[in-house]
Amino acid sequence: MTACDQIANLKSLQTSFEKFGMSIPDAGIGINTGDMVVGNMGASSRQDYTVIGSSVNLAARLCGAAQGMQVVTTETTLKAMQDNLPPGWGERRLRRKDRGKGNH
Repeated sequence: MTACDQIANLKSLQTSFEKFGMSIPDAGIGINTGDMVVGNMGASSRQDYTVIGSSVNLAARLCGAAQGMQVVTTETTLKAMQDNLPPGWGERRLRRKDRGKGNH
């Protein structure tokens, strides 16, 4: 739901910037859940706070696959969050795409 709020806020921001002749590109969001390592990585002289792991890599790929203003998630993540969605939200907003078979 937060990702959808971010998309809505981006649309509003785009409208505001258009009034000044400026534009903000569309953005897609990719969401995945899973194990990862989070924290300061690197040598003691140069560290970066980062997240690494195959779950992070998949989320990055989902983000890359998301077209402008789309939120793309894995089936596992979708199942995990469905219990927290407001009643009826999923039926109105969610579309499923199965391996080249199109939207359902």
